[in-house]
Amino acid sequence: MQCPKCGHEIPEGTLYCEKCGEEILIVPEYDPSTDFQLDSALQEIGKQVEKQVEKQVEKQKTENRKQIRKEKSIQKTLYLGALLASLCILMVTLVVISRISMKQYNSIEYQRNKAEKMRSLGEYGKAIQCYQRVMELGDNDVAIWESIADMYFLQNDQTDYEIALWKILEHPQVTEEQLRTAYHKLIVLLTKKGDFEKISELLVKSNDQELIDDYKKYLAIEPEFDLPDGSYENMQSLRILAEGDGEIFYTTDGTMPGEDSKQYTLPIVLDYGDVTVKACLINKFGVKSKVITGTYHVERPHETMD
Repeated sequence: MQCPKCGHEIPEGTLYCEKCGEEILIVPEYDPSTDFQLDSALQEIGKQVEKQVEKQVEKQKTENRKQIRKEKSIQKTLYLGALLASLCILMVTLVVISRISMKQYNSIEYQRNKAEKMRSLGEYGKAIQCYQRVMELGDNDVAIWESIADMYFLQNDQTDYEIALWKILEHPQVTEEQLRTAYHKLIVLLTKKGDFEKISELLVKSNDQELIDDYKKYLAIEPEFDLPDGSYENMQSLRILAEGDGEIFYTTDGTMPGEDSKQYTLPIVLDYGDVTVKACLINKFGVKSKVITGTYHVERPHETMD
């Protein structure tokens, strides 16, 4: 080994150069295998540490998953318990509501009050249903039908309105005032519909002189012959009398009279022999009265002498 300063050869193990006195630093020779071994050791240690860390992480993850599952299980149990409790409360509520609804459904007073409430709110269809339920429960008072008729009128339902009015007319407990009111309403409705023939039939059916006087113009009262049926000597003049406005039509051949038949203006001459006269009155609304029939036999003078 040489002195790094003066180059003098110095023996191994010497700490100072004998020539120049330079301190000799002993540096071990570099061995690459040592570094490789050191790196390998460090890598192995790193792997072991990494494995330990991974294990700890995986263990923590497993514990976390268990904790999450446990919490979910608890939450699920709590949720199912709350759901079951809610279902029980709901069922109890439904039973209570059902009983209350059934009691209300079978209560005449409740249904009547509900009908009035629906009427005030303009829910006429629901009001009608409530009134109908009242009748199903046994309250068939005329006033119920009057209320139902009013609801149909407010709904502009002419068909059911007319049916309800007829129900009032046919009710066994209807009063004279209720009867007259229903007749008036029905006649007004039929007038709007132009059903004058039904008005005439209705007036005749009513047998109410006050009502007849009020709506006499719609009547088509059958005319009358001034000669009763029978046999007569010599030719006769037959007059046809009628009340109210309208035209009289007649036939002498036994056929039914109508607007196409002869119009009565002068007395009918009954000539010798047998003749059947039929006549009716048709008012200005086109309503045809009942047809009246007269059968006559007019004898010649010589038949009387014999």
